[in-house]
Amino acid sequence: MRIVVGIDAGSSKTRTLVAEVEERAEVLRVIGAGVVRSRGIRRGVVVDASEAAATVAESIRLAEESSGCAIERAYVGLSGAHVATVGSRGVVGISARTDTVSLPDAERAVEVAQVAATSQGRSPLHVIPHRYVVDGHDVGFDPVGEQGAVLDVETHVVTGSTEAIGGLVAAVEAAGVEVDDLVVSSLAAGGLLLTAAEYEAGAVVVDIGAGTTDIAIFDDRSIWHVASLGVGGEHITADVAAGLGVEVDVAEQVKIRHGHARAGLVAPRERFDLPSSNGGAAGTVHRWKLAEIIERRARAILSMVGEEIERSGRSRGLAGGVVLCGGTALLSGLVDL
Repeated sequence: MRIVVGIDAGSSKTRTLVAEVEERAEVLRVIGAGVVRSRGIRRGVVVDASEAAATVAESIRLAEESSGCAIERAYVGLSGAHVATVGSRGVVGISARTDTVSLPDAERAVEVAQVAATSQGRSPLHVIPHRYVVDGHDVGFDPVGEQGAVLDVETHVVTGSTEAIGGLVAAVEAAGVEVDDLVVSSLAAGGLLLTAAEYEAGAVVVDIGAGTTDIAIFDDRSIWHVASLGVGGEHITADVAAGLGVEVDVAEQVKIRHGHARAGLVAPRERFDLPSSNGGAAGTVHRWKLAEIIERRARAILSMVGEEIERSGRSRGLAGGVVLCGGTALLSGLVDL
C-alpha cells in the first residue's frame, strides 16, 4: 500500500492530509490529518518565513500523530494572486529517419512551449497540452504514431511568482519535509469535483477561501484558464466587524453561525444575540442587517469572478456550469446569488 501526503497552506488554515492509495481500485483512503490556524501566510503567500514554517510543522506533527506515519515528503498545494495562465505554442521537427511522431518528439514540443511562456521572475507549475497539429492537420490530444515533418502543440502554461513559490517550498522544507511536487489548488479541486461530462462540456471551478478566490476554467477536456483574486471570506468578515462594531473574531463567529448572502431571504423579525468578549451577549441584531453586509461583499466577489471568466474568452458554451467550493462557499444564500 502506497502512502501519499498533501499539504495545503492557506490564508486561514494549514492542512496536512495522509492517505493510503489502493492502486487497483484507484481509491484514496484518508488515514490521518492535521489542521491548524495559519500564521505567516497572507492571501496564499508566505509573508513571515519563521511563522509559516512553524505552522506547517505543527500541521505535519498532528498528521503524523493521527496517521501513525512519519512524513518525509509531500505534494503541496499552491494558490495566490501571483498564479496565472498563458497560452503558448511549441513547434519541433519530427525525426527525418522515421517521419513518425514519437513520445520524445511530443515532449520536446511541450518543452519548447514551456520555455516560450516563462518570463523572468516566473516559474512554470503546469504545462497542459490541449491540441497537437502535424503538418497543419489537427491530430487531437495524442500525436504519437502520426506521420509528418513538423509537430505543433498548443498548450496552457500555468506559472507563478518564483519568489512566492520559493517561500512556500522553504516553509515546507524547514519542517523537514521534501516537496514531491507543487499543485495549483484550483486545478486539484477541478480534478476532484468535476464529473467526466462536466470536464468535457466545460465548467468553472470557483474556490472561495479566506484570503483568495481561485478560478479554474475547464473546457474540451483541458484547462483553459487559471486565476486567483486577492479577495475572500476574510474580507466579508472584516466588513461584518466594521458594520456591527465588533472584533474580527466575533465577526467570524457571527458570519458562520448566522450569516446569509441574500438579505431578501431572511425573515424581517429574525434576530440573534451578539457575543461579547466575556462570553455573554452584547445585545441583539437583526439577521437581515448582517445579511445586507455580507451580500454587498459577496456580490462584489462574484462580480469579479464573472469579469475574470469574461476576460478568459471562454464565457460561452460552458455547459457544465459553475462549481463552488472552499469554506466561504458554505455561506447560506451564496448559490442563490
